[in-house]
Amino acid sequence: MSRNCAGIKKRVLLAASVASMIDQFNMSNIRLLQDMGYEVHTACNFEKGNTCDEKRIRKLKKMLRDMGVKMHRWDCPRELHSLKECRNAYRQMQKLLERYAVEWLHCHSPIGAALARLAALQAGVPVIYTAHGFHFYRGAPLKNWLLYYPAEKVLAHWTDALITVNREDYCFARRHLRAEKIFYIPGVGTDTAHFKKLQDEGLRNDEKRLFHETYQIPQNAFVLLSVGELNKGKNHRIVIDAASALHRKDVYYLICGQGAWREKLLYAAKRQGFDGQLRMPGYQEDLAWVYRNADIFVFPSIREGMPVALMEAMAAGLPCVVSDIRGSRELMRDAAENIRTAHRRQGGFVQGGFRFSLRCPQQLAQALRILLEDEGLRQKCGTHNQEMMKRYDQAAVDRRMKKIYEEFDICTAEQNAYDRCSGYDKDSPKISVIMPVYNMADDPLLDQAVNSILHQTFQDWELILCDDGSTDDTLHHLCRFAAADQRIHILKNPVNRGAGYARNACLRTAAGMYIALMDADDFSDPKRLEKQVDFLESHPEYAFVGCNVWLRDRQGVWGKRRMEERPDSESFLGTLPFVHPSVMIRAEAVHALGGYSQMRIARRAEDYEFFMRLYAAGYRGYNMQQELLGYLEEPDSYRRRKYKSRIAECAVRLQGFRRLGILKGHSRYVLKPLAVGLLPARLLYLQHKRRFAAGNDRNCDIKL
Repeated sequence: MSRNCAGIKKRVLLAASVASMIDQFNMSNIRLLQDMGYEVHTACNFEKGNTCDEKRIRKLKKMLRDMGVKMHRWDCPRELHSLKECRNAYRQMQKLLERYAVEWLHCHSPIGAALARLAALQAGVPVIYTAHGFHFYRGAPLKNWLLYYPAEKVLAHWTDALITVNREDYCFARRHLRAEKIFYIPGVGTDTAHFKKLQDEGLRNDEKRLFHETYQIPQNAFVLLSVGELNKGKNHRIVIDAASALHRKDVYYLICGQGAWREKLLYAAKRQGFDGQLRMPGYQEDLAWVYRNADIFVFPSIREGMPVALMEAMAAGLPCVVSDIRGSRELMRDAAENIRTAHRRQGGFVQGGFRFSLRCPQQLAQALRILLEDEGLRQKCGTHNQEMMKRYDQAAVDRRMKKIYEEFDICTAEQNAYDRCSGYDKDSPKISVIMPVYNMADDPLLDQAVNSILHQTFQDWELILCDDGSTDDTLHHLCRFAAADQRIHILKNPVNRGAGYARNACLRTAAGMYIALMDADDFSDPKRLEKQVDFLESHPEYAFVGCNVWLRDRQGVWGKRRMEERPDSESFLGTLPFVHPSVMIRAEAVHALGGYSQMRIARRAEDYEFFMRLYAAGYRGYNMQQELLGYLEEPDSYRRRKYKSRIAECAVRLQGFRRLGILKGHSRYVLKPLAVGLLPARLLYLQHKRRFAAGNDRNCDIKL
């Protein structure tokens, strides 16, 4: 829900390990967010680890300033070399999220995204994570699976949206990761129109000559091109080996990029007598010019997500020879895999180029030899690649990203409802009773719950029932209630999103000055609304009021639960000191907080998170020492709680206790749900029943 008040511009934070990732992957995202009315903040490392030079970083900073983007220093490491650096980066992100009330966080890069998601979990900020290629993949080293996969498996539970940029990662995430939502986008997009325009203009008479002179390459020589950082993962060494194996003096290898492996590559080329044909000019800003004048693009990486350099080379109309890895395999899916037979079988035409196995480096030399000897084949491959890249155009990616962002654009449709805090229409009902319902078409408890509101002594109310994506005939059943009483309103969620989401839907339409919470399997005492309204109007110091409750199962009332009369912050340590559906709350307090959290970790503990957030904001509650609600509690209530829900509750407790300032000295209470979850559900229920049945008044006149 919205974290900002009306009149304050919405904020979103884009976080990446290095500034070059903002430059290469996020400029379009920034424009999209600004068009949606967001104030965009970026957090990254502008000093170290970037794949571009200092000149480009200075230009990026100027562009961001001109666009009105707020820049923040984030010293996030790219690798797990130092736990101290990771800890410092985590604290930096914590402070950023505390200082700026962002609507949500969009993070990139494995280490940065892990630290950012942990910080966002503590701050209660929803998270989008774009995975530019998981470190665990088919053929990845065992250490990657042992380190990165378990970490992502856990962090996915706290990820509201996981975006993958290739289909292999998307399919894996759908099967094995449990993010709230998982999306696929075709890479980060390429401006195909720009490359097509350059091709249509053609080469100027002196352009080819100038290119060869710039990089000191003979005029009639062939140019093999690679673009990427000079490191082990980009695997440029294998191209040096393959090119030298051709034994051709008219073949030169141009690598555009910078990195720590420059000297190692020079040494490898010198050992093979290829150093005179190797060119490494460093980072090149105008790559379009380089693509136009190269002959073959070679992309030998060991690991990629969806390689931008390969996409640009294909858009520029170059034939490509790529390693058979994820990302490259998707882009070059029409390329030949069998180097020896493909050329012969397809009559001299291989669609797009060649894929070679990293386990058979000699295939690379064979592919280069075939393309160097056949100019017509090179042209056909280039034409095919340009056609292929239309599917990965920047406009197509932007459309998909806009749809994803619109789902997180919480401050549009929802904020309008929450900004009605200045007053209420005189004709509006005094109380809005909200009730989520799911799959209760044939359940008599639903009729009891609705009838208990219909028979209240206080009649100035509206009842909002939200069908949370039921798969049975619940909606038809609810419509019968609405047809019988015009004060009853029906909402429908297209899919089941949980009670917190359904309650927020109710809150957006609620017109009352007070909000009475209610579950569809409980019932209210006839005087509940009257007594709670009287209390709130005579006690302005309290924002909400609950009560004691009768405990019941489907056979009847079996006990009662007395609640602490005046709970303080430490009352939340053991358990929630309010029975959630017994509460009536001032609407202005709900609106100030933006309703229930829609973070995934709060889905089964949305009430706990909500009330701790109320107390942290300075609001206080009271429990009337009267039984005004019949609360359903039976063995099945315990069985429905999965252990992963208990893990999520631990995260909610950790976050809430920190907000309330009660974590110090009480950290053991954070793990209470895990300890309780180890006990059999039946035992928990029986223990609970013995505890509260002792106070049961068997002469109670509650009628079910």
